[in-house]
Amino acid sequence: MLIDPDRRPAGPREGDPEAWGPPLSRALELAQDFGAGCVKLPPAHDPAALAGLGALRWVSLDGELRELSLWTGAVAEDRPRREAVALRSDGGCATFVAPLDEVAPLDPAAAAAVGWLAEPDPAVVRAGLVGALAARVGLAPLGPRIAYLGGGHEPRAEGLLRSWRVLGTAPLDRRRVRALLAEHDVGPVTVKKRGHPDPADVLARRLRGTGSQQGLLAVARLERGHLALLLQP
Repeated sequence: MLIDPDRRPAGPREGDPEAWGPPLSRALELAQDFGAGCVKLPPAHDPAALAGLGALRWVSLDGELRELSLWTGAVAEDRPRREAVALRSDGGCATFVAPLDEVAPLDPAAAAAVGWLAEPDPAVVRAGLVGALAARVGLAPLGPRIAYLGGGHEPRAEGLLRSWRVLGTAPLDRRRVRALLAEHDVGPVTVKKRGHPDPADVLARRLRGTGSQQGLLAVARLERGHLALLLQP
């Protein structure tokens, strides 16, 4: 049985699962009564609220998280408890299954010295499998609870992460970042960020350099402070 609760029963999107049609509690009852079921859920739904109910699978398409599904009963018996699936419009598909694992983040000095930066697919992030993927590819998070991974080599995990060579790093200080950009003749920048409260476009205007080249800048929260990383586009 496939159950896809209506999250707009009255028009606007409803965040309360018990206001869906049918309510999530009823959907779970139906799946249990049937003996096997798949309940389609929003990808941001808290997995802790589903603990012990079955197998969970997060799915992304072209780097955008699309859905979470809960598999119960007979159809969950041979499924991993947590699974991340990254789909591409060209037909590509990458799947990652692993136990939950924690990898210690890099200390700030080590984070500032990484040669490569990697960003796991959002399905991997939402499934809580960043640590397991980091261990698999031999990298480590730049900071606590940050889904940027860094290390000294290019990671190999086709379809599960994107990676960039790091051209240079600087503490997130306007003058020091602009000095870094000047070294590489970079002016306008596109900013990617994790763990910083300001919007990416605000940071891009604030940090813009005076060079002639377009740059790609990642901003990450570390164990202490923030780090800017100039990436090879």
